[in-house]
Amino acid sequence: MVCLNSGVWKGIFAPGRSSDRERSPEGDSSTEPWIVGHSVILSHAYAVRLYREEFKAAQGGQIGIMLNGDWTMPYHDSPQNVEVAQYALDVVIGWFADPIYLGHYPEFMKQMLQERLPAFTPEELKVVNGSSDFYGMNTYTTHLCRAGGDDEFQGFVEYTFIRPDGTQLAHCAWLQDYPEGFRDLLNYIWKRYKLHIYVTENGFAVKDESSKPIEEALQDNARVNYFKGNTASLKAAVLEDGVDVRAYFPWSFLDNFEWADGYITRFGVTYVDYDTQQRYPKESAKFLVKFGDNVDAGGR
Repeated sequence: MVCLNSGVWKGIFAPGRSSDRERSPEGDSSTEPWIVGHSVILSHAYAVRLYREEFKAAQGGQIGIMLNGDWTMPYHDSPQNVEVAQYALDVVIGWFADPIYLGHYPEFMKQMLQERLPAFTPEELKVVNGSSDFYGMNTYTTHLCRAGGDDEFQGFVEYTFIRPDGTQLAHCAWLQDYPEGFRDLLNYIWKRYKLHIYVTENGFAVKDESSKPIEEALQDNARVNYFKGNTASLKAAVLEDGVDVRAYFPWSFLDNFEWADGYITRFGVTYVDYDTQQRYPKESAKFLVKFGDNVDAGGR
C-alpha cells in the first residue's frame, strides 16, 4: 500500500521525505509525490502486462488495482462549490484511475501542476490504459467541500463535515457515517470508468473502543449502524441504479494494527484481546453474517 500524502509530502510515514526540514533533511514536496505516483502507475501497468502475457492464458485470472477514495459533496450548491467538489475527486481518485481506465490524467491536475506532472510516453500509455480488469474500491466516508485550502492532494479544496446550517453529516466528526455518499460514489465510479466494482475496504472505527471493557466494546452499535446504512446503499446502487458490484469486503474481519495509530484504533468486526489473542465477535459481525446469508439466499 502506498501513502504518498504522508510519505513523500508531509514526511510522516516511510520514506519520510518532505520539504519541511524539521521533518526531513531532504525531499521536495512540490514534485516528488507526483513523480512517485507516476512511477506507481507504471509499475502497476507493467506488472499487469506481464501477468496477461505469461500467466493469464493458463490461469484464466483477472488482475487489477485497488484505489482509495472517498465521496466529496459541495458544501452548498453554488457553482463554485460544485466545481471544487469535482476537483477533489479528480485528485483523490482521478490521479490514478483516469490514466488506468481512461488513458490520461484529469485536466484539472494538468492545469494545477503543469510541468510538475510527469507525462506518459505513447508507448507507456499503451501499457497503462486498460491495465485493470475491474475497479477495486477502498472507501470510508464522505467530505463536504468548499473552495479554499492549501492542500494539493485535495485539489486546493477545504474539507469539512459541518453543513452551512451548523449541523454535521453524521454523529462522528472524524469518520462520517453517511451511506448516501457511498451510493453516490458507487454510481460515480460505475458511470465514469464503466467496469465492474469490487468494494475491497469499507469500515468504521468506533470512538474510544479500545479503552472500553470488552463487554461494552462488543456492543458496537455505531459500527452496526454504519454497515446497515452502507449495505442498504449498496443494494440500492445495484438493484435500483444498475451499478455492477461483484463483491463487498467490510474492513475488517479482525481488529489489527492500524497505521501510525498502532493497536489503539479498532476497525474489526471481531474484537481481539491483544494480551491473549482471544477473538470475540461484535454485534457488527452478527449483522454482517445475517446480511451475507440473506444475499446468498437471494434476498433483496
